Amino acid sequence: MHLNGYIEELDHPVRVSELTGKPAQSFLFTQLQLLSPASTPLKPDDVLEPGRVYFLLPLTLFQSNVSPVEFAPIARKLASMARNNRSRSGSREIRVPSCLSGRNPVCTPPMSSPN
Repeated sequence: MHLNGYIEELDHPVRVSELTGKPAQSFLFTQLQLLSPASTPLKPDDVLEPGRVYFLLPLTLFQSNVSPVEFAPIARKLASMARNNRSRSGSREIRVPSCLSGRNPVCTPPMSSPN
């Protein structure tokens, strides 16, 4: 799942480096990694597991003063959206607040959101 809410479903094994680019312009995290105080992204040679949710975050996010842990509420919301919005077409775009769209990586994420 991209930070802008775009869900990309892959039907074959993919290495992290295939999605992040060379040189890396973004990082991939599992939800658990993203919520960990010592957030470390997946390694470029790691192979993504089918059916799992991963977060593709821009490199610029980590060049700011925002800690990945500050995105915990966002990670939970995006993971829930990914589980509930899977499509058969292989990808689906969903709307997310502009704060989460990647246009302003240092904005303050919402602490909670209504159902």
